[in-house]
Amino acid sequence: MKPILFIYLFLSLFQFQEVEDVDIYSRTVPGKTTIFGKNNSSFNYEVTLYVNASGYNMNKPSPTKIVIPAHSEISILELKPVSKNPSKIKLDYSIHRVRNKNTLAKTSSHQTVIFTQYGCGRCKFALEELNRKRIPYVEKEISFSSENESLMWDEVRGDNYYGESIQLPVVISKGKVHYNIKNLPSFMSQL
Repeated sequence: MKPILFIYLFLSLFQFQEVEDVDIYSRTVPGKTTIFGKNNSSFNYEVTLYVNASGYNMNKPSPTKIVIPAHSEISILELKPVSKNPSKIKLDYSIHRVRNKNTLAKTSSHQTVIFTQYGCGRCKFALEELNRKRIPYVEKEISFSSENESLMWDEVRGDNYYGESIQLPVVISKGKVHYNIKNLPSFMSQL
């Protein structure tokens, strides 16, 4: 009974470790400890769980990789002691957001998408030009939406841009991602 209590206390230290929008935690009942992942976001995340647990049977090998779908909670791994005195469990994990295979640039070949930010004069100018030219568009404001900001970064990273900052607006038009637009009036006149 003491080893199971120790495991519970050890794993409870990790109970509310949060990376981005994913929680990794454990639940222990007599004879079994289960490691869970809960995804609170609108994106899929891949979790790689590394476990060193001699004296336990695991239902999956270590490391275990699993994708936790958006807004889901799943069991990642179960540990059952094989003796009355199992040893310690060492747990580590990594979490990575899964990029969607269908980016906006690929799926929006007939639609303009513009990523804007509150208070951005360049963004305001671009929106005014789209309205003046009567070009249909979808605005994705990033100031108050981490999902829109993440989506924007996915798009520019998908275009092989790996800088730390970007000049707005980011415009997706005719299946191409446009960012760090130097001459915005000229660019907008060509849409």
